[in-house]
Amino acid sequence: MNQKNPDQKEYIKIIRKMSPEDRLKKCFELNDLTKQLFLTGLRNRFPDY
Repeated sequence: MNQKNPDQKEYIKIIRKMSPEDRLKKCFELNDLTKQLFLTGLRNRFPDY
């Protein structure tokens, strides 16, 4: 499954052009987003807790 859609390829190009500092910032942003999505899913699944 090494096939990538055009959006993924473009995203990779953009990431490669970023400075290491900006890439790290993006990593933290994505980490925060993932955590928020996970917690939202838990709240939806277990609304009484």
